[in-house]
Amino acid sequence: MKTLSFILIFFLSGFYILCAQDSLTVEEAVQRVLKSHPAIEQALANIRAAEARTALASSATLPEVITEATYARIGPVPEFSFPVFGDIILAPANNYDIHAAARYMLYDFGKTASAVDLSTARVQTSRDAMDLTKTNLSYQTIRVFYSIILLRKSLLVQDEQIESLSRHLSMTQKRVEAGTATSFDILTTQVRVATAQNQKVEILNSLQKQETILRQLLNLPSNASPLLRGSFEQRQLLLNADSLMHIALGQRTELSSHMMQRHRLVSKKNLIRSATCHR
Repeated sequence: MKTLSFILIFFLSGFYILCAQDSLTVEEAVQRVLKSHPAIEQALANIRAAEARTALASSATLPEVITEATYARIGPVPEFSFPVFGDIILAPANNYDIHAAARYMLYDFGKTASAVDLSTARVQTSRDAMDLTKTNLSYQTIRVFYSIILLRKSLLVQDEQIESLSRHLSMTQKRVEAGTATSFDILTTQVRVATAQNQKVEILNSLQKQETILRQLLNLPSNASPLLRGSFEQRQLLLNADSLMHIALGQRTELSSHMMQRHRLVSKKNLIRSATCHR
């Protein structure tokens, strides 16, 4: 008996540890989304492409060396005979031509500098876009995470309500049989039970939609059921409106992106102006 109890306790402990390892907190869910979501990979690819364009624009300031080698064979070889001197060849049969040239740009009316500034602005814009993508994915993950927890708790409450109404319906039927209630009381309770069951169906549909969104964010299989760990806790925060406004204006990615877009337009204007002067 003691051996059986020990095995049962060991099995339950292992099952609890396994569930704890497979379950996710909101922080772990956000980290997994930011690590594996395709939108992050696309944003990183855009950054790498922008950096490559910047390197290409900067290469215009580097010296350029051109080498060329050609070979030509002439036949028949032009020649003539001259008494005493014999055969005189006017051109060789094998002709080689090898030459090298170097070029370095000294001044282009600011065209290269404007192109580099424009490319650098695009790199920063791509980085801001990636930060904005991370922020949106984090907010979406947090919203879906707590929506699932709320809907699961609501589903439990709805089951308890249906069970309570079902017991009340059974008691009402007994009261009707005893003559202390009417059939109208039964009908009213049946309507309440049906309404509670319809609400349960709506909660289930909403829960399935939110779980589908979470599986897409976490890149999970369609038949996977994510295990979540979390609860709603109310915390008192002392917030200052002025300081929050200052922090928001300094850290909002959208504002930084708009400022960089303005800088990019100025650089593009300078590039067009330098190209016109160069002509």
